Amino acid sequence: MPYVNKINLRLDSKNNDYMSSCSKILGAVLPTKPNIYIKNEKVKIIWLSPDEWMVVNDQENELFIKLKNELGDLEASVTDVSENRTIIRLSGKKIITL
Repeated sequence: MPYVNKINLRLDSKNNDYMSSCSKILGAVLPTKPNIYIKNEKVKIIWLSPDEWMVVNDQENELFIKLKNELGDLEASVTDVSENRTIIRLSGKKIITL
């Protein structure tokens, strides 16, 4: 399975400045309706709650850094959660002894 970068993004969806900044960086408008996602050639943006989204892409840290630089000092949260769901599969005769 290829590596994908996952960014948890939290901000006030009623703040037009925040939403506009994100749209410029992501190349898409953050969805504001429940249970939908938006996808383009750059990212997939998944609505999680009225103030939370999961941004999925394959650009390593580039997009995370852009979002963090733009929103870092504002009332927003940009968190790299790429590694929080890693699966390690072990096999072999001595697996139980680990």
